[in-house]
Amino acid sequence: MVSSTPEINIKDLVLEQPKQERPTVILSELGITETDLIKVKEWINLPSGSNVISLDKQIEMAVSAILIAPDRFSKTDLEANGLSQIKSFLKIELGSNPLHPDPKPNLNVLKYLYYLKIFDPEAFLECHVNQIQWQNLAKLLNRTALSGAGHISAPDGKYYALTSPIPKPPLTNEEEAYENMLNTYKLVKNRQEWVRMAELGADLKVLYPERAQELDLTEAAWDDLRNELDRWRKEGHWDLFIKLSSNLAFLAASKITSDDTGIHIEFNTIPQQFNDNSIQTPELRKF
Repeated sequence: MVSSTPEINIKDLVLEQPKQERPTVILSELGITETDLIKVKEWINLPSGSNVISLDKQIEMAVSAILIAPDRFSKTDLEANGLSQIKSFLKIELGSNPLHPDPKPNLNVLKYLYYLKIFDPEAFLECHVNQIQWQNLAKLLNRTALSGAGHISAPDGKYYALTSPIPKPPLTNEEEAYENMLNTYKLVKNRQEWVRMAELGADLKVLYPERAQELDLTEAAWDDLRNELDRWRKEGHWDLFIKLSSNLAFLAASKITSDDTGIHIEFNTIPQQFNDNSIQTPELRKF
């Protein structure tokens, strides 16, 4: 009797490759190492009141770290009083406090809403901002855009776009505001002020993804930005290092998503030069 051997599907012999976490690409593209992340975490975990860094800076660092490496950082990496400070500030400014019966939020509200959405998306959903408060925040952004500075101060526009129910602040003269922001971006780029350039560029990328090619980020520009990262690494300024890293992540993003689960950045690789085919409009699924 001849035994029959069951047919083998060659596809069954292919080992499924483990799915890489999204941050892996951007970390390698920017030359960020495991040692760098350890140093960043050490600064975030310094005791409150440290002479090295303030709690505000630690909060900002933790937000930037979670954004680019959510597989390595979380809200537990910051002392409980850091998250408590965010919630307390918003509670007071948004009027859930008898000391402020008629609140008129300032632009710092946008920053802390952004922080909370990254740290604790569930707590963010419970932080109710009413329509009038959003309108007041938009008015403040308009005043900034029409002021002598000539543009929305980065990163206020980015904060608004990623936390509000609408994808960008309603500006009275949007084209003028955009041109002023872009001109300022070009100015600091020509001056080789890389940290400021990256911050402005990230703001523009989030607010106007369809015009990202106008940022003119060539491979030479990316080399300069990587060199700037290396400079802060060598000087041990880990607060500036991780802040610049997070803004570069926005610039390199192929997709930016803001939804009930938080703010997420997806990457392909850093393109040699931005063009219409390499940029996708950020998906802003609102709550």
